[in-house]
Amino acid sequence: MSSDQVTTEFSIKPTLTGERVYEKVGFVVEGVLRQTLRDGDDWIDATVMSTLAPEWAAHRGHPER
Repeated sequence: MSSDQVTTEFSIKPTLTGERVYEKVGFVVEGVLRQTLRDGDDWIDATVMSTLAPEWAAHRGHPER
């Protein structure tokens, strides 16, 4: 990870709401870590998303502008 990169990792179970929120502020999906998080007795996937500092600076969380 470069010093210009901001990343987040989260579970998308049971909805994709979290992913949509991050996409709206300029994060892009980098990949999925399969069965990496525990939810009770289940293993669930985690989505890794990131944005670069220059991308964030260009829109400050408002990419549609």
